[in-house]
Amino acid sequence: MIRTFVALEIPKEIIDFSFQKIEEKINALNNFKWEPKSKLHLTLKFIGNIEETNVEKIINELETYLKQVSSLNLSLDKFGFFIKENKPKIFWLGLKENDKLSKLASEIDEIISKYGIEKEKRKFKPHITYLRVKGNEDLTQLMKLKEIFLEEKNFTANKIHLFKSDLLKTGSVYTSLKEFQLK
Repeated sequence: MIRTFVALEIPKEIIDFSFQKIEEKINALNNFKWEPKSKLHLTLKFIGNIEETNVEKIINELETYLKQVSSLNLSLDKFGFFIKENKPKIFWLGLKENDKLSKLASEIDEIISKYGIEKEKRKFKPHITYLRVKGNEDLTQLMKLKEIFLEEKNFTANKIHLFKSDLLKTGSVYTSLKEFQLK
Protein backbone atom coordinates (compact mmCIF):
# COMPACT_ATOMS: atom_id res chain seq x y z
CA MET A 1 0.00 0.00 0.00
CA ILE A 2 1.19 3.50 -0.74
CA ARG A 3 -0.23 6.81 0.49
CA THR A 4 -1.07 9.13 -2.40
CA PHE A 5 -2.83 12.34 -3.42
CA VAL A 6 -3.42 14.42 -6.55
CA ALA A 7 -2.28 18.04 -6.42
CA LEU A 8 -2.07 21.16 -8.51
CA GLU A 9 1.41 22.69 -8.64
CA ILE A 10 1.48 26.34 -7.57
CA PRO A 11 3.98 28.49 -9.50
CA LYS A 12 7.09 29.48 -7.52
CA GLU A 13 6.49 33.21 -8.04
CA ILE A 14 3.07 32.90 -6.34
CA ILE A 15 4.60 31.09 -3.36
CA ASP A 16 7.34 33.74 -3.11
CA PHE A 17 4.75 36.54 -3.37
CA SER A 18 2.64 35.04 -0.59
CA PHE A 19 5.61 34.63 1.77
CA GLN A 20 6.58 38.25 1.07
CA LYS A 21 3.09 39.28 2.23
CA ILE A 22 3.46 37.15 5.38
CA GLU A 23 6.87 38.68 6.15
CA GLU A 24 5.43 42.19 5.75
CA LYS A 25 2.87 41.39 8.47
CA ILE A 26 4.99 39.53 11.00
CA ASN A 27 8.75 39.73 11.41
CA ALA A 28 8.95 36.49 13.34
CA LEU A 29 8.87 33.98 10.48
CA ASN A 30 11.50 31.85 12.22
CA ASN A 31 9.22 31.42 15.24
CA PHE A 32 6.96 29.12 13.22
CA LYS A 33 7.54 25.79 11.48
CA TRP A 34 6.33 26.60 7.97
CA GLU A 35 5.71 23.95 5.37
CA PRO A 36 8.73 24.03 3.05
CA LYS A 37 8.06 26.10 -0.07
CA SER A 38 8.89 23.04 -2.19
CA LYS A 39 5.97 21.14 -0.60
CA LEU A 40 3.29 23.80 -1.07
CA HIS A 41 0.53 22.64 -3.42
CA LEU A 42 -3.23 22.62 -3.79
CA THR A 43 -4.67 19.17 -3.07
CA LEU A 44 -7.30 18.21 -5.62
CA LYS A 45 -7.93 14.74 -4.17
CA PHE A 46 -6.44 13.05 -1.13
CA ILE A 47 -6.47 9.37 -2.01
CA GLY A 48 -4.80 7.83 1.02
CA ASN A 49 -3.51 4.27 0.95
CA ILE A 50 -3.96 2.38 -2.29
CA GLU A 51 -2.67 -0.88 -3.67
CA GLU A 52 0.52 -0.37 -5.68
CA THR A 53 -1.06 -2.38 -8.49
CA ASN A 54 -3.62 0.43 -8.95
CA VAL A 55 -1.06 3.23 -9.29
CA GLU A 56 -0.35 2.63 -12.99
CA LYS A 57 -4.08 2.30 -13.75
CA ILE A 58 -4.82 5.58 -11.97
CA ILE A 59 -1.95 7.29 -13.81
CA ASN A 60 -3.33 6.08 -17.16
CA GLU A 61 -6.86 7.27 -16.39
CA LEU A 62 -5.66 10.64 -15.12
CA GLU A 63 -3.45 11.05 -18.18
CA THR A 64 -6.36 10.33 -20.54
CA TYR A 65 -8.55 12.87 -18.76
CA LEU A 66 -5.96 15.58 -18.03
CA LYS A 67 -4.59 15.82 -21.59
CA GLN A 68 -7.98 17.33 -22.51
CA VAL A 69 -7.87 19.92 -19.70
CA SER A 70 -6.67 23.47 -20.35
CA SER A 71 -4.38 25.42 -18.04
CA LEU A 72 -6.24 27.13 -15.23
CA ASN A 73 -6.42 30.89 -14.73
CA LEU A 74 -6.67 31.29 -10.98
CA SER A 75 -6.62 34.09 -8.43
CA LEU A 76 -5.50 34.27 -4.81
CA ASP A 77 -8.24 35.07 -2.32
CA LYS A 78 -7.22 35.40 1.33
CA PHE A 79 -5.33 33.84 4.21
CA GLY A 80 -7.25 32.03 6.92
CA PHE A 81 -7.26 29.38 9.62
CA PHE A 82 -9.01 26.08 10.08
CA ILE A 83 -10.12 26.05 13.69
CA LYS A 84 -10.60 22.95 15.85
CA GLU A 85 -11.82 23.13 19.45
CA ASN A 86 -11.58 26.95 19.31
CA LYS A 87 -7.87 26.81 18.43
CA PRO A 88 -6.19 27.51 15.08
CA LYS A 89 -4.86 24.26 13.59
CA ILE A 90 -4.01 25.07 9.98
CA PHE A 91 -2.97 28.40 8.43
CA TRP A 92 -3.86 28.45 4.73
CA LEU A 93 -4.02 30.58 1.62
CA GLY A 94 -7.28 30.26 -0.27
CA LEU A 95 -8.00 30.66 -3.96
CA LYS A 96 -11.04 32.43 -5.32
CA GLU A 97 -13.84 30.10 -6.33
CA ASN A 98 -13.34 28.92 -9.87
CA ASP A 99 -15.78 26.69 -11.75
CA LYS A 100 -13.08 25.06 -13.89
CA LEU A 101 -11.00 24.22 -10.82
CA SER A 102 -14.04 22.81 -8.98
CA LYS A 103 -14.98 20.73 -12.03
CA LEU A 104 -11.40 19.43 -12.26
CA ALA A 105 -11.44 18.33 -8.61
CA SER A 106 -14.84 16.69 -9.09
CA GLU A 107 -13.74 14.80 -12.22
CA ILE A 108 -10.57 13.57 -10.48
CA ASP A 109 -12.70 12.48 -7.50
CA GLU A 110 -14.89 10.51 -9.92
CA ILE A 111 -11.89 8.80 -11.56
CA ILE A 112 -10.34 7.85 -8.22
CA SER A 113 -13.65 6.50 -6.85
CA LYS A 114 -13.42 3.62 -9.36
CA TYR A 115 -10.63 2.22 -7.20
CA GLY A 116 -12.66 1.88 -4.02
CA ILE A 117 -11.75 5.33 -2.69
CA GLU A 118 -14.69 7.15 -1.13
CA LYS A 119 -15.89 10.29 -2.91
CA GLU A 120 -15.42 13.59 -1.14
CA LYS A 121 -18.50 14.61 0.85
CA ARG A 122 -17.37 18.15 1.65
CA LYS A 123 -17.56 21.03 -0.80
CA PHE A 124 -14.20 21.65 -2.49
CA LYS A 125 -12.44 24.62 -0.86
CA PRO A 126 -9.24 25.35 -2.76
CA HIS A 127 -6.46 26.18 -0.31
CA ILE A 128 -2.73 25.76 0.21
CA THR A 129 -1.58 24.68 3.68
CA TYR A 130 1.24 26.93 4.92
CA LEU A 131 1.49 26.08 8.60
CA ARG A 132 0.29 23.32 10.91
CA VAL A 133 -0.20 24.86 14.36
CA LYS A 134 1.21 22.65 17.11
CA GLY A 135 -0.02 24.74 20.03
CA ASN A 136 3.25 26.15 21.36
CA GLU A 137 3.38 29.08 18.91
CA ASP A 138 2.92 32.74 19.78
CA LEU A 139 -0.80 33.07 19.01
CA THR A 140 -0.65 36.89 19.08
CA GLN A 141 1.81 36.86 16.18
CA LEU A 142 -0.08 34.05 14.50
CA MET A 143 -3.42 35.89 14.59
CA LYS A 144 -1.83 38.89 12.83
CA LEU A 145 -1.71 36.67 9.75
CA LYS A 146 -5.50 36.95 9.38
CA GLU A 147 -5.05 40.68 8.76
CA ILE A 148 -2.97 40.25 5.61
CA PHE A 149 -4.58 41.97 2.65
CA LEU A 150 -3.97 40.40 -0.75
CA GLU A 151 -4.48 42.64 -3.74
CA GLU A 152 -5.74 40.96 -6.91
CA LYS A 153 -3.11 38.37 -7.85
CA ASN A 154 -3.84 36.17 -10.84
CA PHE A 155 -1.77 33.29 -12.13
CA THR A 156 -1.85 30.32 -14.47
CA ALA A 157 -1.45 26.78 -13.19
CA ASN A 158 -0.67 24.06 -15.70
CA LYS A 159 0.85 21.10 -13.84
CA ILE A 160 -0.79 18.38 -11.78
CA HIS A 161 1.03 15.63 -9.88
CA LEU A 162 0.16 12.27 -8.47
CA PHE A 163 2.23 12.35 -5.28
CA LYS A 164 3.35 9.60 -2.99
CA SER A 165 3.46 10.73 0.64
CA ASP A 166 5.81 9.05 3.10
CA LEU A 167 5.20 9.89 6.76
CA LEU A 168 8.47 10.16 8.67
CA LYS A 169 9.26 11.32 12.22
CA THR A 170 10.67 14.51 10.69
CA GLY A 171 7.48 15.13 8.68
CA SER A 172 6.00 14.01 5.40
CA VAL A 173 8.06 13.62 2.23
CA TYR A 174 6.35 13.98 -1.15
CA THR A 175 7.56 12.22 -4.28
CA SER A 176 5.95 12.91 -7.63
CA LEU A 177 4.97 9.59 -9.20
CA LYS A 178 3.74 11.34 -12.33
CA GLU A 179 3.52 14.92 -13.56
CA PHE A 180 0.71 15.84 -15.91
CA GLN A 181 0.97 18.92 -18.13
CA LEU A 182 -2.30 20.69 -18.90
CA LYS A 183 -2.77 22.08 -22.39
